[in-house]
Amino acid sequence: MNALHHRMSKVFGQLRKIDKASSFTQLLTGALLILLGLLLRLPGYDGRAFWIDELWRVNLILDPHFWEGYLSSPSVYTAITAPMYALVNQGIATFYVSPWTMRLSSLLPGLLAIGMIFTLTIKASRSLLLAVMAGLLVAINGDLIEYSNQLKPYMFEVMVHLICLWIWYELIKTEKPSRRLQLMFFSVLVLALLSAANIIFILPAVAMTIVLRAAWTKSWQEVVVYLIGIFVLAVVVGVMYKYVWSYGSDKELKTYWASGFWSSEKETYVHFLANAFGGMWKASFMGFGHHSAIAKSAGI
Repeated sequence: MNALHHRMSKVFGQLRKIDKASSFTQLLTGALLILLGLLLRLPGYDGRAFWIDELWRVNLILDPHFWEGYLSSPSVYTAITAPMYALVNQGIATFYVSPWTMRLSSLLPGLLAIGMIFTLTIKASRSLLLAVMAGLLVAINGDLIEYSNQLKPYMFEVMVHLICLWIWYELIKTEKPSRRLQLMFFSVLVLALLSAANIIFILPAVAMTIVLRAAWTKSWQEVVVYLIGIFVLAVVVGVMYKYVWSYGSDKELKTYWASGFWSSEKETYVHFLANAFGGMWKASFMGFGHHSAIAKSAGI
């Protein structure tokens, strides 16, 4: 046990030494990772015509009466189209409407995600090596490359989740958070709820960690502020559910995606999770080979 502990300490000691890398080195490394991600995404960013799962989004979001019908005529399509995501795409469309430009709402967040995960890992681990590994996994992930080239909200949502993680980390590591930081934290979460409905799945953990940390340090004023902020978030969730998300229930969609859900008749839940996580890791490690072959055929 002592030998194992010594070896592990030596490994982490080496990782910590990399922390001495200059800010310029970190900036250059992050830029190179983003460049790698761009080179792997460019072959698939070919300006092809929208396919059906992209076209309905274009028609919906670019409808001149989109905002009028968003609340007055809700549907399964408006329910799965976040207001902020629609606003970003409408902003892009003011310059030019084409497959090249409209898919920027996926390509740019996909590239930003590489830089953000790289920077977040450096902040949390103080290790350039770990940060490079994390950034590399995002840069070469097959699924992330694919969705960076499609007009779908997935990469936009990944970016939103990373922004939430960033502001949460800033709040949780600050010994005495200022009111400004606390206000920024809850403002970001409100905007996140308007950008990606799946943010609700991280809210319980976020709320628990900030309240428990404040209570542990006996910062009761902070606890009160956080409880008020959590109440505001709950109100926003309730409003979004009543007027937007509740219209997203669709039997045909459930049937179509049924193979992605667990069924006790087919397999145990443990086996289902193992297959799901295995698929995710396979995409991370095998995606590079697939997309590097595409890049090679494109002459990159």
